[in-house]
Amino acid sequence: MKIKKIDYFALHSLILNPILNGMAFFYTDVFYENQTHIGNSLHHPIYYFFWSLSTVFGFYYYSKMIWDHFNLNYSIRVHRILCLFLFLSIFIPYYPDGSAILNDIHVWIAIGCTGSFFGEWIYLGTMTILSTYKETYGYFMVMAFGIFLLFFFGHVTSICEIAFSCLSSIYLWCWWKKLAR
Repeated sequence: MKIKKIDYFALHSLILNPILNGMAFFYTDVFYENQTHIGNSLHHPIYYFFWSLSTVFGFYYYSKMIWDHFNLNYSIRVHRILCLFLFLSIFIPYYPDGSAILNDIHVWIAIGCTGSFFGEWIYLGTMTILSTYKETYGYFMVMAFGIFLLFFFGHVTSICEIAFSCLSSIYLWCWWKKLAR
């Protein structure tokens, strides 16, 4: 009997990442609070760490695998820095009674890195693969849905973070899997 090779990327995108994202529903009101609230105010830093690590893993590897497949000219250094700072932003402390400016630094770093991640995809999509691959349009819809949720609720909420984390990992993994056949 031949043992099949385990697809760890599939385990991540289809099982681990959705489970980590789904846990937020048990911790807080995902339509009002954000993931930082779960990690800091509700004292679940281990959850927050693994959720962030899983999300950034999906952003980094699935994007990289697709871009490498098409031999796109992108800056791996910039992509690494964006994903690293997105992950490191969770370590900036949040104190409910502290300075609003200091408390918002982690949010602005995360927003800047996520926005730059969007920028990477938009640049590469519009310059190189947009005209020939319908999957790029689909991923732009995933990004647009995340932005819609942000504006719909008026601020970064867990549902916004959860939706973009899950949908990105699943969509990009499925796209890469289709390319790898």
